[in-house]
Amino acid sequence: MKLPIQINKKILLSGFLIIFALLYFWTNTKHNKVVCNEVKIVLKPEGSSLFLDKATVSKIASGSESVHDLIGKDMQSINLFALQKNLSQSPFVEKASVFLDYKGTLSIHVVQKIPLFRVINQQGSSYYVEKNGFKIPHIPQHAVRVPVISGYIEEKLADSTYAKSDILQGAVVFFNYLDGNEFWKAQIEQVYVDKFKDFLLIPKVGNHTIVLGKTDNLVGKLDKLYTFYKQGLQNVGWDKYSSIFLNFEGQVVAKKRN
Repeated sequence: MKLPIQINKKILLSGFLIIFALLYFWTNTKHNKVVCNEVKIVLKPEGSSLFLDKATVSKIASGSESVHDLIGKDMQSINLFALQKNLSQSPFVEKASVFLDYKGTLSIHVVQKIPLFRVINQQGSSYYVEKNGFKIPHIPQHAVRVPVISGYIEEKLADSTYAKSDILQGAVVFFNYLDGNEFWKAQIEQVYVDKFKDFLLIPKVGNHTIVLGKTDNLVGKLDKLYTFYKQGLQNVGWDKYSSIFLNFEGQVVAKKRN
């Protein structure tokens, strides 16, 4: 009595396998016959004037003049992996994806890196660093307005792909904090590193230098300075002191202007 049921199960399974094979064959055949008839490039952040535009993305992806040269070619001959790899290896690209749909549209999505601050090292060479510590080359034609750190900084762009030295790692922590704090982001526009590797902050408001020291206990130091601004400088004026020291434990020390 069980034999017909077993035979029916085998027939049903065989039927599914045949249907699956036919679908796979049909899909694969159709996939290989797809011809690229359009290229769409999506670049984010949208409307930004950073380092990349759609023409540059096209050139980087193709490794030649333009990715639009692929229009008219069949899908099987287009190396999507190579296009995505070219983009991912660019120091200006944070994330990239490339895909071709069955309508023949080649889509390229690129998220470009956003500089957090600019470095001018001891040799006078310049580059940017983004929020995760990765370096971005400086292109004079595409200068981005971000805070600057300069002074006794030896690290070069070519030394590594990311901020490697203690100074620049501290700078990543510092500028990330500033970027998330509306008051300090508006107040600090430049940092100078002295020969003792202390951070000296140059404020936009007030003719004084803020000696931060190292970036340890950063929040505590800036909170003390904020309190000093509110309770001290508002009463005596922003230009009364030439230097404000935050590198003393538990206190703010201010040096009067001569």
